[in-house]
Amino acid sequence: MAITSKGCQTCKLRRIKCDEGRPICERCTKSRRVCLPTDAVKQATFSIHVENRYASGEVHRPRGPRSSLTMLRPQINIQACALAFYLRNYVEPTEKHPRLSTCVAESLLAWRESSRHRTCPMVDAGLSSLALAVFARTQKSDAAATGASSAYHRLLGLARGRIRTVVGPDVDQRNVEACLLTVLLMGRYEGSVHRPGMLTTSSPSSLSAPRDSFMSLRSWLHHDGALAILHVWNDHLSQLDDAASCIIKHTRRGLTLSALLRGIPLADWLLDGERFGERDLDLDYDRILVPTVNLRYAVNRLLLKGQAGRDAAAAASDLSTADELDAHAKKLDTMLEEFATKIPFAGSRRRFFLGEQARTWSTWPQKHFFTPFVTTYEDQGYAALWALYFAARILVNSTRLKILRLHPPSSDREMRSAYDQARTECLSNIHLMAGDLASVHPFVLDRVVESTTTDPATSRCGSDPPSSAFSLVVKTDEPVRPHLATLMVWPLSVAGSVEGVGADRQRWFRSELSEIGRIVGDGILECAETEHWVVL
Repeated sequence: MAITSKGCQTCKLRRIKCDEGRPICERCTKSRRVCLPTDAVKQATFSIHVENRYASGEVHRPRGPRSSLTMLRPQINIQACALAFYLRNYVEPTEKHPRLSTCVAESLLAWRESSRHRTCPMVDAGLSSLALAVFARTQKSDAAATGASSAYHRLLGLARGRIRTVVGPDVDQRNVEACLLTVLLMGRYEGSVHRPGMLTTSSPSSLSAPRDSFMSLRSWLHHDGALAILHVWNDHLSQLDDAASCIIKHTRRGLTLSALLRGIPLADWLLDGERFGERDLDLDYDRILVPTVNLRYAVNRLLLKGQAGRDAAAAASDLSTADELDAHAKKLDTMLEEFATKIPFAGSRRRFFLGEQARTWSTWPQKHFFTPFVTTYEDQGYAALWALYFAARILVNSTRLKILRLHPPSSDREMRSAYDQARTECLSNIHLMAGDLASVHPFVLDRVVESTTTDPATSRCGSDPPSSAFSLVVKTDEPVRPHLATLMVWPLSVAGSVEGVGADRQRWFRSELSEIGRIVGDGILECAETEHWVVL
């Protein structure tokens, strides 16, 4: 088989044909090997070569006895190691199980499958920067941290020149996707290199200090850039057939969540999810989440008006508006209940009680376990979908709690009773959904596995009899896989940031979110336990 000179050194040593992919070839990706470029061999001295230095005539073979045997170790390319680590732990697992895919992973897979990844140095530089930053943070590598900083500065130069070409009469779909994916990777890079001390506030003693520090994150600048690029796509390319690619879809999803966290509304041109590639069950969820973002913005505006003081006519108008917003929130909650009936394999839900851990673990909650009750589903992908549902219902009902605060105290007994009943209903829904979210969390992270051996101490409970020959085995010695941890970022962010969840649960949700930040290498998520974390 012909082996070209452009192929990587790893494929040459294996004597297979390299596909010459950059920055890491697919052969090395699939075989989970470090992809060493050919020029890396010239920078390092290996003890074994396909053709050693003496046979190639580079140096003369020494004569006479050797004083000592010297082993020269190869200088491993840190960028190749980081790329192999990132693809193996964050991207590859989702290729076999699409339901486990996340924003970055699915976008990278779509880019690679489009065969354009070999012709865009900017995207390659973005992936290298992120991989090096994540590798440096999770593996404590100073060399990778230095390499990440250098790669990112080179990327900034490439991105400035390339993004300028997006705006113009000759807008190109591939160029737009390349720029969006690069900006997405740059935003994730900023999260990976973030440190708690980087958050600053103008007035630390102010009540709005956490909000101000959260809004100072540098990642938001990349989100604003992605919004501008996506607006160009919407104006010039969205009417083309199949223009809404996977990258377009995930960019809009990220901007939707960004708007919610930042407390800003979504523009009208962003409201139609179908225009941006949402389909089927994803479209149903999108039609609930997007109105919720704008609903919360409207409620927060009304609350600010009420704090500023209003005359009687304006207050009556605000109260009428609050009633309309409350009706909208109740409609969204009903839509979510209907959405739950469409989630596949709903009958696979099993609820377990960890009897052995309940006896041996002295205190609760524990790491990854809030109570001894654990819920399992068909697989982690469907469990993550249920987690999104729980988070959305928590969000909608917490929004209703805010709306109810707009109503002034009434001396009328009937109105006061209706207010108390509505508030109790919202709190009950939030507590129920928060409990369900906490119980499914260990299963999504693969902290438990079902066993067919009946264990009376760890058995199914609820509507299923304990004699069903199923039990759970707790896995605490194995590390959490990063691609699974990423699935819980959004649900935990919501549950740890809204009112009505309860102090103990909210503290645990934030500690779990911070732990996930350490697992996936995201410094912003690690701040979830600090005073800088935002309250929605």
